Amino acid sequence: MAYSNPAFAAMGIKSFKLPSRNWLIFWSVAGTLTGGIIYDKWRQRVLRDEYMKEFSKLGNQEFPINERPRRLRIYVAPPPNDYLDESLKYLRRFVKPILNSSGIDFQIVTMEKQGDIRFRVAQEIRDLRKSIIERESSKKDQAETATNTNTVSLDEGNVNSIKSVKELYQPMDVIGLAKIKDFEELKDKVTYQDGLVEDVRLAGGIICIGRGAYKEYINGVHEGLLGPLEEPERPKDAKIEELDIPNDNVKEAKVEKDEVEEEENIYAPPPFIYPNEYRDCQMAKEFGLDSVDFNNENQVSQAISKLRDEKTGIPFFFLQPVLELRNYNVAGFTRQPERIWRFYNKRNQLIEYNEKLIRLIKGEYCPFDEDKLYAGVEEENDWPTSWLKRAKENNSEWVREFQGDARVLKLLSSYNCDCNDKKD
Repeated sequence: MAYSNPAFAAMGIKSFKLPSRNWLIFWSVAGTLTGGIIYDKWRQRVLRDEYMKEFSKLGNQEFPINERPRRLRIYVAPPPNDYLDESLKYLRRFVKPILNSSGIDFQIVTMEKQGDIRFRVAQEIRDLRKSIIERESSKKDQAETATNTNTVSLDEGNVNSIKSVKELYQPMDVIGLAKIKDFEELKDKVTYQDGLVEDVRLAGGIICIGRGAYKEYINGVHEGLLGPLEEPERPKDAKIEELDIPNDNVKEAKVEKDEVEEEENIYAPPPFIYPNEYRDCQMAKEFGLDSVDFNNENQVSQAISKLRDEKTGIPFFFLQPVLELRNYNVAGFTRQPERIWRFYNKRNQLIEYNEKLIRLIKGEYCPFDEDKLYAGVEEENDWPTSWLKRAKENNSEWVREFQGDARVLKLLSSYNCDCNDKKD
């Protein structure tokens, strides 16, 4: 379609053509899609700056050089049938900025395979229990040696006695740091913000990104507090037992057996204890929890207040409140419209994450009851159907019945205080 105008003609422009109908449709659609992305990114930046500005006062406060700030622990699990980077992307965009601006330190723990977080959490609690046993036994040994030692060393007062190099020199003397100040004294004088709080719930905090990471963390706490210290002997997996067949089909059996073992390598070591065994197990006696009446709130609070690290005074990590952050990831051809909608509304995810993180930063926690087990349960609706089918066949703990023991739940607390995600 040609367009002409006398004014343009006077300037030497006789006529020019407007784009065709198809080009107008193309540029309208392309402009709308691009504009939606640009607007969403702009809103994310504006909202992120607002949240960071709100808590920048905490990050700008003067901090003593011998004091370490509050420290969180973040467990990250990849979405089903996807890569870990997808979850780490949410961490970098929506979690790290507000934590950095508030001056809170954090440690990131990722998983390589299903059950890895559960195994690490349970093993850390088992190591704590073992260290308490070793410390008590060493104290007993020292007490016995102190009562039985009445002899005087033969080398005492002997000028010509041979001394080791460690007795004559310290490593810091050789390096030269002792001339400045005693390095060991500086290390001993370091204090921790988490160790100075009276309420153990105000120390640190746990963040689980993804429903799978949340399930594994809670299961790991149960396994560490209720399970044995050493791995129990369990019968060989039924899948492999079924493959023990006569010699005439040995080659076929080996192939099938390798497939089963390769499938099992997807998962971490099996738990020391299963949910159906929680009731019959005793709470960790090393922490003094075996004699606690969990129906008595005073006894529970007194027992919890004693569960601190002996050197730093930091409460044990499993007493720190937990925050579950939903992993937004949709897979499948039929759900592409929903995926596109979420892509253009990432700012809503940023708002949801940061509103929950505000409660964490302020230390606004609540008791952990059975309803908190369903935090983020709507994420399971996004898991691919094919993956769910395969996970159920392999008895994955992500799709297993998720339940908790009332005694362990008394020790936990949550930042998901407005959780109304009860299972239908």
